[in-house]
Amino acid sequence: MRNARIFGRVTPGQKKKIVKALQDDGHVVAMTGDGVNDILALKQSDCGIAMATGSEATQSVAQFVLLDSNFAVLPQVVDQGRRVINNVSRVASLFLVKTIWSFLLSLIYAIVAFPYPFKPLEMQLLDFLGIGLPSFFLALEANYEIVKGDFIKKLC
Repeated sequence: MRNARIFGRVTPGQKKKIVKALQDDGHVVAMTGDGVNDILALKQSDCGIAMATGSEATQSVAQFVLLDSNFAVLPQVVDQGRRVINNVSRVASLFLVKTIWSFLLSLIYAIVAFPYPFKPLEMQLLDFLGIGLPSFFLALEANYEIVKGDFIKKLC
């Protein structure tokens, strides 16, 4: 399989085995199909893409359905997905830092028995300036880097 690039006359079971072999080799596998014979491989794949002109059964097991049945839009779909995942990761790390900071500040003031230094309205302003505004601009950034690793591990 590593040496071949084109497979012909492939049965549904063989398609599923090809997808599984690629996954076992560490690849993230997307499968496209339009017929009932593609269902097993679509279900096995990490990302199933069906054609709108294909069978209803194929469309029901796929994660994406290309409404115009045009493969040319797939690079744009991948870029948009990368952008969303990368930007959500960056924004989530901001929220994680803010949550840890708020927890530690609350814990310190609870231990030393002093009144909490901020009023709720002041905290809202701090959250807006420290998290809300930067998050807004980070979410709009065009970041098309390949997504690697675990989401939670990237945050820490």
